[in-house]
Amino acid sequence: MIRFAANCAAACLPWTGALLATVLLPLVSTAQDGTRISPPGDEWIQRYGFVAALGEGTAVVTSDVGAHVYRREGASWVSEAELPLGIVVAVDGNLIAGRGRVRDAVDLFRFDGDDWQLESRLGPRETDFGTEVAVNGDVIVVGNPFDDTAGSRAGSAVVFRHIDGVWTEEARLVAADATANARLGATVALDSGGEVAVVGSHEIQAAYVFRRTNGQWIEEEKLLPPSDSFPDFFAREVAVSGDVVTISGRMEPPDARGVVYVYRFRDSGWTLAQTLVDSLGFSGDEFGVSVAIERSVLVVGNPNRLRYYYDTGGVHLFEYDGARWVEDLRLYESHEEEIVLFGWSVGIRDREVIVSALGASAAYSYDVSRFVGESSRELDAVELLGNYPNPFHEQTVIRLALTDPADVAVRLYDVRGRQIRDVLSTRLSAGEHAIPVYVNDGAMPSLSSGLYFYRVTSGAYSETGSFVVVR
Repeated sequence: MIRFAANCAAACLPWTGALLATVLLPLVSTAQDGTRISPPGDEWIQRYGFVAALGEGTAVVTSDVGAHVYRREGASWVSEAELPLGIVVAVDGNLIAGRGRVRDAVDLFRFDGDDWQLESRLGPRETDFGTEVAVNGDVIVVGNPFDDTAGSRAGSAVVFRHIDGVWTEEARLVAADATANARLGATVALDSGGEVAVVGSHEIQAAYVFRRTNGQWIEEEKLLPPSDSFPDFFAREVAVSGDVVTISGRMEPPDARGVVYVYRFRDSGWTLAQTLVDSLGFSGDEFGVSVAIERSVLVVGNPNRLRYYYDTGGVHLFEYDGARWVEDLRLYESHEEEIVLFGWSVGIRDREVIVSALGASAAYSYDVSRFVGESSRELDAVELLGNYPNPFHEQTVIRLALTDPADVAVRLYDVRGRQIRDVLSTRLSAGEHAIPVYVNDGAMPSLSSGLYFYRVTSGAYSETGSFVVVR
Protein backbone atom coordinates (compact mmCIF):
# COMPACT_ATOMS: atom_id res chain seq x y z
CA MET A 1 0.00 0.00 0.00
CA ILE A 2 1.34 3.44 -0.96
CA ARG A 3 0.44 6.43 1.19
CA PHE A 4 0.74 10.20 1.08
CA ALA A 5 2.75 11.97 3.77
CA ALA A 6 2.06 15.70 3.71
CA ASN A 7 4.53 18.34 4.88
CA CYS A 8 4.00 21.47 6.91
CA ALA A 9 5.39 24.41 4.95
CA ALA A 10 6.56 26.00 8.21
CA ALA A 11 8.78 22.99 8.86
CA CYS A 12 11.11 23.83 5.96
CA LEU A 13 14.45 24.93 7.41
CA PRO A 14 17.76 25.95 5.80
CA TRP A 15 20.51 23.32 5.79
CA THR A 16 24.12 24.27 6.43
CA GLY A 17 26.23 24.34 3.31
CA ALA A 18 23.43 26.04 1.33
CA LEU A 19 21.44 22.82 1.04
CA LEU A 20 17.68 22.74 1.35
CA ALA A 21 16.59 20.57 4.26
CA THR A 22 12.98 19.62 4.88
CA VAL A 23 11.74 18.43 8.24
CA LEU A 24 8.87 16.02 7.66
CA LEU A 25 5.79 15.17 9.59
CA PRO A 26 5.05 11.44 9.95
CA LEU A 27 2.27 9.74 8.03
CA VAL A 28 -1.03 11.32 9.00
CA SER A 29 -4.51 9.93 9.36
CA THR A 30 -5.69 11.80 6.26
CA ALA A 31 -3.21 9.88 4.06
CA GLN A 32 -4.75 8.34 0.94
CA ASP A 33 -3.70 5.54 -1.35
CA GLY A 34 -2.50 5.78 -4.92
CA THR A 35 -4.04 3.83 -7.80
CA ARG A 36 -2.18 0.59 -8.41
CA ILE A 37 -1.12 -0.33 -11.94
CA SER A 38 -0.52 -4.08 -11.99
CA PRO A 39 0.93 -6.41 -14.63
CA PRO A 40 -1.66 -8.22 -16.76
CA GLY A 41 -3.20 -10.98 -14.69
CA ASP A 42 -1.52 -9.46 -11.64
CA GLU A 43 1.43 -11.80 -12.26
CA TRP A 44 5.01 -11.14 -11.26
CA ILE A 45 7.04 -9.90 -14.26
CA GLN A 46 10.80 -9.45 -14.13
CA ARG A 47 11.84 -5.78 -13.97
CA TYR A 48 8.24 -4.59 -14.25
CA GLY A 49 8.48 -0.89 -13.47
CA PHE A 50 11.93 -0.18 -14.85
CA VAL A 51 10.33 2.85 -16.51
CA ALA A 52 6.90 4.31 -15.73
CA ALA A 53 5.51 7.21 -17.77
CA LEU A 54 2.25 9.01 -18.46
CA GLY A 55 0.75 9.95 -21.82
CA GLU A 56 -2.60 11.35 -22.91
CA GLY A 57 -4.96 9.28 -20.77
CA THR A 58 -2.43 6.46 -20.88
CA ALA A 59 0.22 4.97 -18.63
CA VAL A 60 3.21 2.93 -19.81
CA VAL A 61 5.20 0.56 -17.60
CA THR A 62 8.12 -1.38 -19.03
CA SER A 63 9.48 -4.82 -18.13
CA ASP A 64 11.62 -7.58 -19.60
CA VAL A 65 8.52 -8.72 -21.50
CA GLY A 66 7.79 -5.39 -23.22
CA ALA A 67 6.04 -2.07 -22.71
CA HIS A 68 2.68 -2.47 -21.02
CA VAL A 69 0.16 0.20 -22.03
CA TYR A 70 -2.84 1.07 -19.85
CA ARG A 71 -5.77 3.39 -20.49
CA ARG A 72 -7.63 5.20 -17.78
CA GLU A 73 -11.24 4.20 -17.25
CA GLY A 74 -12.74 6.19 -14.42
CA ALA A 75 -10.49 5.83 -11.39
CA SER A 76 -8.78 2.67 -12.70
CA TRP A 77 -6.10 1.75 -15.22
CA VAL A 78 -7.09 -0.97 -17.70
CA SER A 79 -4.54 -2.98 -19.69
CA GLU A 80 -4.75 -1.99 -23.36
CA ALA A 81 -1.68 -3.34 -25.17
CA GLU A 82 1.75 -4.87 -24.84
CA LEU A 83 4.25 -3.37 -27.26
CA PRO A 84 7.50 -5.07 -28.34
CA LEU A 85 9.76 -2.46 -26.76
CA GLY A 86 12.64 -2.65 -24.33
CA ILE A 87 12.82 -1.31 -20.81
CA VAL A 88 13.56 2.32 -21.85
CA VAL A 89 10.67 4.31 -23.36
CA ALA A 90 9.33 7.86 -23.57
CA VAL A 91 5.71 8.92 -23.97
CA ASP A 92 3.98 12.06 -25.20
CA GLY A 93 0.30 12.22 -26.05
CA ASN A 94 -0.48 9.21 -28.22
CA LEU A 95 3.13 8.51 -29.17
CA ILE A 96 5.43 5.98 -27.50
CA ALA A 97 9.12 5.73 -28.44
CA GLY A 98 11.67 3.21 -27.22
CA ARG A 99 14.27 0.66 -28.12
CA GLY A 100 12.59 -2.16 -29.96
CA ARG A 101 13.43 -5.77 -30.66
CA VAL A 102 15.81 -4.74 -33.46
CA ARG A 103 19.18 -4.09 -31.90
CA ASP A 104 20.33 -0.46 -31.75
CA ALA A 105 17.11 0.95 -33.19
CA VAL A 106 14.25 3.02 -31.78
CA ASP A 107 10.65 2.13 -32.63
CA LEU A 108 7.78 4.62 -32.59
CA PHE A 109 4.22 3.51 -31.92
CA ARG A 110 1.20 5.79 -32.31
CA PHE A 111 -2.38 5.22 -31.18
CA ASP A 112 -4.73 5.59 -34.17
CA GLY A 113 -7.94 5.60 -32.13
CA ASP A 114 -8.31 1.83 -32.18
CA ASP A 115 -4.87 0.30 -31.72
CA TRP A 116 -1.18 1.07 -31.31
CA GLN A 117 0.56 0.93 -34.69
CA LEU A 118 4.26 0.90 -35.52
CA GLU A 119 4.74 4.28 -37.20
CA SER A 120 8.47 4.31 -37.81
CA ARG A 121 11.81 2.73 -36.95
CA LEU A 122 14.84 4.94 -36.40
CA GLY A 123 17.98 2.96 -37.07
CA PRO A 124 19.67 0.62 -36.56
CA ARG A 125 22.52 2.98 -35.75
CA GLU A 126 25.58 2.82 -33.53
CA THR A 127 25.92 0.44 -30.57
CA ASP A 128 23.46 1.34 -27.79
CA PHE A 129 21.62 3.85 -29.97
CA GLY A 130 18.52 4.67 -27.95
CA THR A 131 20.00 4.10 -24.51
CA GLU A 132 17.68 6.97 -23.50
CA VAL A 133 14.86 8.64 -25.39
CA ALA A 134 12.92 11.89 -24.91
CA VAL A 135 9.87 12.87 -26.95
CA ASN A 136 7.68 15.93 -27.24
CA GLY A 137 5.10 16.31 -29.98
CA ASP A 138 6.92 16.15 -33.32
CA VAL A 139 10.44 16.05 -31.84
CA ILE A 140 12.42 13.09 -30.51
CA VAL A 141 15.89 13.14 -28.97
CA VAL A 142 17.76 9.84 -28.89
CA GLY A 143 20.82 9.16 -26.76
CA ASN A 144 23.74 7.81 -28.78
CA PRO A 145 26.65 7.35 -26.33
CA PHE A 146 28.84 5.20 -28.62
CA ASP A 147 28.75 7.63 -31.54
CA ASP A 148 32.21 8.14 -33.05
CA THR A 149 31.36 11.34 -34.98
CA ALA A 150 33.35 13.63 -32.66
CA GLY A 151 35.85 11.01 -31.51
CA SER A 152 35.93 7.38 -30.46
CA ARG A 153 32.84 6.84 -28.29
CA ALA A 154 32.61 10.59 -27.71
CA GLY A 155 28.84 10.18 -27.96
CA SER A 156 25.98 12.41 -29.09
CA ALA A 157 22.24 12.81 -29.11
CA VAL A 158 20.29 12.67 -32.36
CA VAL A 159 17.26 14.90 -32.94
CA PHE A 160 14.45 13.74 -35.22
CA ARG A 161 11.48 15.81 -36.35
CA HIS A 162 8.16 14.62 -37.78
CA ILE A 163 7.75 16.45 -41.10
CA ASP A 164 4.99 15.63 -43.59
CA GLY A 165 4.41 12.24 -41.99
CA VAL A 166 8.10 11.24 -41.99
CA TRP A 167 10.55 11.20 -39.08
CA THR A 168 13.66 12.95 -40.38
CA GLU A 169 17.02 13.44 -38.69
CA GLU A 170 17.34 17.15 -37.93
CA ALA A 171 20.57 17.38 -35.99
CA ARG A 172 23.30 15.44 -34.24
CA LEU A 173 24.15 17.11 -30.93
CA VAL A 174 27.83 16.78 -30.08
CA ALA A 175 29.89 18.69 -27.53
CA ALA A 176 32.08 21.51 -28.77
CA ASP A 177 34.83 20.16 -26.50
CA ALA A 178 34.10 16.52 -27.32
CA THR A 179 36.59 13.97 -25.99
CA ALA A 180 37.05 10.29 -26.68
CA ASN A 181 35.11 7.89 -24.43
CA ALA A 182 32.92 10.67 -23.02
CA ARG A 183 29.79 8.70 -24.04
CA LEU A 184 27.65 11.80 -24.24
CA GLY A 185 23.98 10.83 -24.54
CA ALA A 186 23.83 8.45 -21.60
CA THR A 187 21.00 10.69 -20.35
CA VAL A 188 18.76 13.03 -22.38
CA ALA A 189 15.83 15.34 -21.74
CA LEU A 190 13.61 17.56 -23.90
CA ASP A 191 11.55 20.53 -22.77
CA SER A 192 7.81 20.87 -23.38
CA GLY A 193 8.34 23.22 -26.31
CA GLY A 194 10.72 20.85 -28.08
CA GLU A 195 13.30 23.64 -28.40
CA VAL A 196 15.72 22.85 -25.55
CA ALA A 197 17.55 19.55 -25.06
CA VAL A 198 19.83 18.49 -22.20
CA VAL A 199 22.37 15.76 -22.90
CA GLY A 200 24.41 14.22 -20.08
CA SER A 201 27.62 12.24 -19.69
CA HIS A 202 28.54 10.18 -16.62
CA GLU A 203 32.07 9.71 -17.87
CA ILE A 204 33.11 13.37 -17.97
CA GLN A 205 30.70 14.62 -15.27
CA ALA A 206 28.89 17.13 -17.44
CA ALA A 207 25.56 17.99 -19.02
CA TYR A 208 25.19 20.12 -22.13
CA VAL A 209 22.26 22.38 -22.92
CA PHE A 210 21.38 22.72 -26.61
CA ARG A 211 18.82 25.21 -27.91
CA ARG A 212 17.14 25.36 -31.31
CA THR A 213 17.42 28.87 -32.73
CA ASN A 214 16.36 29.84 -36.25
CA GLY A 215 16.10 26.18 -37.17
CA GLN A 216 19.58 25.31 -35.91
CA TRP A 217 20.55 23.44 -32.73
CA ILE A 218 23.28 25.36 -30.91
CA GLU A 219 25.25 24.30 -27.84
CA GLU A 220 24.28 26.91 -25.28
CA GLU A 221 26.18 25.90 -22.17
CA LYS A 222 28.11 23.12 -20.49
CA LEU A 223 26.89 22.50 -16.95
CA LEU A 224 29.49 21.14 -14.54
CA PRO A 225 29.01 19.78 -11.02
CA PRO A 226 29.70 21.96 -7.99
CA SER A 227 32.65 21.03 -5.84
CA ASP A 228 30.63 18.76 -3.56
CA SER A 229 29.62 16.31 -6.30
CA PHE A 230 31.00 12.77 -6.22
CA PRO A 231 32.75 11.53 -9.39
CA ASP A 232 30.87 9.12 -11.70
CA PHE A 233 27.43 10.20 -10.48
CA PHE A 234 26.80 13.71 -11.83
CA ALA A 235 24.28 13.70 -14.70
CA ARG A 236 22.98 10.22 -13.94
CA GLU A 237 19.52 11.73 -14.64
CA VAL A 238 18.53 15.03 -16.26
CA ALA A 239 15.21 16.83 -16.74
CA VAL A 240 14.16 20.19 -18.19
CA SER A 241 11.07 22.40 -18.14
CA GLY A 242 11.22 25.95 -19.49
CA ASP A 243 14.09 27.76 -17.81
CA VAL A 244 14.76 25.02 -15.24
CA VAL A 245 17.19 22.11 -15.63
CA THR A 246 17.62 19.46 -12.94
CA ILE A 247 20.66 17.19 -12.77
CA SER A 248 21.06 14.44 -10.22
CA GLY A 249 24.30 13.23 -8.72
CA ARG A 250 25.87 12.27 -5.42
CA MET A 251 27.75 14.32 -2.82
CA GLU A 252 31.34 13.70 -1.83
CA PRO A 253 32.05 11.07 0.89
CA PRO A 254 31.61 10.70 3.77
CA ASP A 255 28.16 12.24 3.16
CA ALA A 256 27.69 10.57 -0.25
CA ARG A 257 23.94 11.19 -0.29
CA GLY A 258 22.00 11.49 -3.51
CA VAL A 259 21.49 15.08 -4.61
CA VAL A 260 19.55 17.01 -7.25
CA TYR A 261 21.03 20.26 -8.58
CA VAL A 262 18.55 22.83 -9.90
CA TYR A 263 19.81 25.26 -12.56
CA ARG A 264 17.94 28.35 -13.80
CA PHE A 265 18.42 30.28 -17.03
CA ARG A 266 19.02 33.95 -16.26
CA ASP A 267 20.63 36.79 -18.21
CA SER A 268 21.76 34.58 -21.09
CA GLY A 269 23.32 31.94 -18.84
CA TRP A 270 22.57 28.94 -16.65
CA THR A 271 23.40 29.16 -12.96
CA LEU A 272 23.02 26.78 -10.03
CA ALA A 273 19.97 28.00 -8.11
CA GLN A 274 19.47 25.32 -5.48
CA THR A 275 20.67 21.96 -4.22
CA LEU A 276 18.10 19.44 -3.00
CA VAL A 277 18.71 16.45 -0.73
CA ASP A 278 16.69 14.11 1.45
CA SER A 279 17.28 15.77 4.82
CA LEU A 280 16.52 12.47 6.56
CA GLY A 281 18.58 10.44 4.11
CA PHE A 282 21.82 8.57 4.63
CA SER A 283 25.18 8.01 2.97
CA GLY A 284 24.70 6.09 -0.24
CA ASP A 285 20.95 6.68 -0.59
CA GLU A 286 19.51 6.90 -4.11
CA PHE A 287 17.78 10.27 -3.93
CA GLY A 288 17.68 11.44 -7.55
CA VAL A 289 17.90 8.08 -9.28
CA SER A 290 14.79 9.30 -11.12
CA VAL A 291 13.58 12.87 -11.68
CA ALA A 292 10.67 14.47 -13.53
CA ILE A 293 9.62 18.10 -13.77
CA GLU A 294 6.51 19.88 -15.02
CA ARG A 295 6.57 23.67 -14.75
CA SER A 296 6.67 24.44 -11.01
CA VAL A 297 6.48 20.85 -9.75
CA LEU A 298 9.54 18.58 -9.37
CA VAL A 299 9.33 14.87 -8.53
CA VAL A 300 12.39 12.99 -7.22
CA GLY A 301 12.62 9.22 -6.70
CA ASN A 302 14.62 7.66 -3.86
CA PRO A 303 14.08 3.90 -4.28
CA ASN A 304 16.35 2.60 -1.53
CA ARG A 305 15.27 5.00 1.17
CA LEU A 306 15.12 2.99 4.39
CA ARG A 307 11.94 2.54 6.41
CA TYR A 308 11.72 -0.15 9.05
CA TYR A 309 15.27 -1.18 7.99
CA TYR A 310 14.08 -2.24 4.53
CA ASP A 311 14.66 -0.62 1.13
CA THR A 312 11.02 0.31 0.66
CA GLY A 313 11.85 3.63 -1.00
CA GLY A 314 10.14 7.00 -1.24
CA VAL A 315 9.26 9.84 -3.60
CA HIS A 316 9.69 13.56 -2.91
CA LEU A 317 7.53 16.26 -4.48
CA PHE A 318 8.92 19.80 -4.55
CA GLU A 319 7.15 22.97 -5.66
CA TYR A 320 8.59 26.34 -6.63
CA ASP A 321 7.17 29.04 -4.35
CA GLY A 322 8.52 32.02 -6.26
CA ALA A 323 11.90 32.03 -4.53
CA ARG A 324 12.95 28.40 -3.95
CA TRP A 325 11.87 24.78 -4.32
CA VAL A 326 10.08 23.53 -1.20
CA GLU A 327 9.10 19.96 -0.47
CA ASP A 328 5.29 19.77 -0.25
CA LEU A 329 4.71 16.04 -0.20
CA ARG A 330 6.40 12.71 0.32
CA LEU A 331 5.09 9.36 -0.85
CA TYR A 332 5.98 6.14 0.94
CA GLU A 333 5.56 2.43 0.37
CA SER A 334 4.05 1.16 3.61
CA HIS A 335 5.08 -2.50 3.41
CA GLU A 336 7.36 -3.24 6.35
CA GLU A 337 9.23 -6.35 5.24
CA GLU A 338 9.91 -6.04 1.53
CA ILE A 339 12.58 -4.60 -0.72
CA VAL A 340 10.11 -2.64 -2.83
CA LEU A 341 12.34 -0.02 -4.53
CA PHE A 342 9.44 2.42 -4.66
CA GLY A 343 10.56 5.45 -6.69
CA TRP A 344 12.76 3.62 -9.16
CA SER A 345 11.05 5.55 -11.96
CA VAL A 346 8.84 8.64 -11.74
CA GLY A 347 6.86 10.75 -14.19
CA ILE A 348 4.42 13.65 -14.11
CA ARG A 349 1.76 14.95 -16.48
CA ASP A 350 -0.99 17.49 -15.72
CA ARG A 351 -0.41 17.21 -11.96
CA GLU A 352 -0.68 13.43 -12.02
CA VAL A 353 2.38 11.52 -10.80
CA ILE A 354 3.33 7.95 -11.70
CA VAL A 355 5.79 5.95 -9.59
CA SER A 356 7.16 2.47 -10.12
CA ALA A 357 7.97 -0.01 -7.37
CA LEU A 358 10.50 -2.19 -9.18
CA GLY A 359 10.90 -4.65 -6.33
CA ALA A 360 7.15 -5.20 -6.01
CA SER A 361 6.35 -5.58 -9.74
CA ALA A 362 3.93 -2.65 -9.56
CA ALA A 363 3.40 1.02 -10.34
CA TYR A 364 1.10 3.62 -8.80
CA SER A 365 -0.46 6.89 -9.93
CA TYR A 366 -1.50 9.90 -7.83
CA ASP A 367 -3.46 13.05 -8.41
CA VAL A 368 -1.34 15.57 -6.51
CA SER A 369 -3.19 18.69 -7.64
CA ARG A 370 -4.72 19.27 -4.21
CA PHE A 371 -1.27 19.27 -2.61
CA VAL A 372 0.37 21.84 -4.88
CA GLY A 373 -0.46 25.38 -5.90
CA GLU A 374 -2.25 26.32 -2.68
CA SER A 375 0.54 27.72 -0.49
CA SER A 376 3.00 28.36 -3.30
CA ARG A 377 2.64 30.28 -6.51
CA GLU A 378 3.24 29.23 -10.09
CA LEU A 379 6.04 30.64 -12.14
CA ASP A 380 4.93 33.89 -13.80
CA ALA A 381 2.44 33.41 -16.65
CA VAL A 382 4.99 35.26 -18.81
CA GLU A 383 8.64 34.97 -17.94
CA LEU A 384 11.58 36.74 -19.55
CA LEU A 385 14.48 34.31 -19.93
CA GLY A 386 16.96 36.89 -21.23
CA ASN A 387 18.69 37.15 -24.59
CA TYR A 388 21.69 35.51 -26.19
CA PRO A 389 24.28 36.26 -27.50
CA ASN A 390 25.07 39.45 -25.62
CA PRO A 391 27.00 41.48 -26.75
CA PHE A 392 26.39 40.79 -30.48
CA HIS A 393 27.07 42.36 -33.83
CA GLU A 394 24.39 40.89 -36.12
CA GLN A 395 21.60 39.20 -34.20
CA THR A 396 20.45 38.31 -30.67
CA VAL A 397 17.45 36.24 -29.56
CA ILE A 398 15.08 37.24 -26.76
CA ARG A 399 13.52 34.22 -25.06
CA LEU A 400 10.17 34.11 -23.30
CA ALA A 401 8.29 31.35 -21.52
CA LEU A 402 4.47 31.38 -21.24
CA THR A 403 2.45 29.08 -19.01
CA ASP A 404 -0.75 30.04 -20.90
CA PRO A 405 -1.56 31.77 -24.21
CA ALA A 406 -1.21 35.55 -23.87
CA ASP A 407 -0.96 38.82 -25.81
CA VAL A 408 2.68 39.87 -25.67
CA ALA A 409 4.48 43.01 -26.81
CA VAL A 410 8.24 43.56 -27.05
CA ARG A 411 9.54 47.10 -27.63
CA LEU A 412 13.08 48.38 -28.04
CA TYR A 413 14.47 51.61 -26.51
CA ASP A 414 17.74 53.50 -26.77
CA VAL A 415 19.75 54.72 -23.76
CA ARG A 416 17.71 57.95 -23.65
CA GLY A 417 14.48 56.00 -23.23
CA ARG A 418 13.16 56.66 -26.74
CA GLN A 419 11.25 53.81 -28.36
CA ILE A 420 12.95 52.90 -31.61
CA ARG A 421 11.31 49.61 -32.58
CA ASP A 422 8.18 47.52 -32.11
CA VAL A 423 9.85 44.11 -32.10
CA LEU A 424 6.69 42.08 -31.48
CA SER A 425 3.00 42.60 -30.77
CA THR A 426 0.94 39.44 -31.08
CA ARG A 427 -0.71 36.58 -29.24
CA LEU A 428 1.68 33.77 -28.32
CA SER A 429 0.86 30.20 -27.40
CA ALA A 430 1.91 28.54 -24.15
CA GLY A 431 5.53 27.35 -24.14
CA GLU A 432 8.90 28.85 -24.91
CA HIS A 433 9.42 31.40 -27.67
CA ALA A 434 12.54 32.75 -29.39
CA ILE A 435 12.24 36.32 -30.74
CA PRO A 436 15.12 37.45 -32.97
CA VAL A 437 16.40 41.03 -33.01
CA TYR A 438 18.60 42.02 -35.96
CA VAL A 439 21.02 44.93 -36.23
CA ASN A 440 19.74 45.48 -39.77
CA ASP A 441 16.07 44.57 -40.13
CA GLY A 442 14.49 45.85 -43.32
CA ALA A 443 12.60 49.12 -42.91
CA MET A 444 13.32 49.33 -39.17
CA PRO A 445 16.07 51.68 -37.97
CA SER A 446 19.52 50.11 -38.01
CA LEU A 447 21.15 49.62 -34.62
CA SER A 448 24.49 51.34 -34.09
CA SER A 449 27.02 50.29 -31.46
CA GLY A 450 25.86 50.86 -27.90
CA LEU A 451 23.50 49.86 -25.10
CA TYR A 452 19.80 49.17 -25.72
CA PHE A 453 16.85 48.21 -23.53
CA TYR A 454 13.83 46.10 -24.38
CA ARG A 455 10.58 45.81 -22.47
CA VAL A 456 8.28 42.78 -22.47
CA THR A 457 4.67 43.48 -21.52
CA SER A 458 1.57 41.30 -21.22
CA GLY A 459 -1.41 42.63 -19.29
CA ALA A 460 -0.08 43.72 -15.90
CA TYR A 461 3.25 41.96 -16.49
CA SER A 462 6.23 44.10 -17.45
CA GLU A 463 9.92 43.28 -17.39
CA THR A 464 12.97 44.92 -18.91
CA GLY A 465 16.18 43.51 -20.32
CA SER A 466 19.19 44.97 -22.08
CA PHE A 467 21.84 44.14 -24.66
CA VAL A 468 24.92 45.67 -26.23
CA VAL A 469 25.51 45.99 -29.97
CA VAL A 470 29.15 45.91 -31.14
CA ARG A 471 29.75 46.84 -34.77
